[in-house]
Amino acid sequence: MAETAYKPISWQSLDLATSDKLQQMNSNIDYLRDNTPRARLRGVGRDTGIRILAGIAVIPRQKDSAGSQGVKFGEFFSTGCNPIITTGIVTQETRIHITLRGLNSFIPNEDGFVVHAQMDNPDAKKNKLDSKVYVHWQAIGY
Repeated sequence: MAETAYKPISWQSLDLATSDKLQQMNSNIDYLRDNTPRARLRGVGRDTGIRILAGIAVIPRQKDSAGSQGVKFGEFFSTGCNPIITTGIVTQETRIHITLRGLNSFIPNEDGFVVHAQMDNPDAKKNKLDSKVYVHWQAIGY
């Protein structure tokens, strides 16, 4: 089936239900169904209204072995949601660990999270973040 672009349809009081408007409504429904992510959050029991948000948190160079950066979701996720967050690391550093926690709680929630980078180089002179750490993240919630 060829993908048809979504086109908003508006109705006014006493408008006639024309064939063109009804066909466009049907095309819009097909478009939304075909372009909505199919997902199930296990342990939460939700398989509708799933939302996916992604971005990059940049932790700047540090003079010591640790740095952090906050990520705010705005009002993207529903109240009470604890999104599942996955990360990937892009950096020139090695021997680095990434951990997460919530902004105002231990577990990340609808507000966002803080990403922490920690070096563990046994050589004290090399145990610092000499370059930026790009943490690619993806959050799945509702």
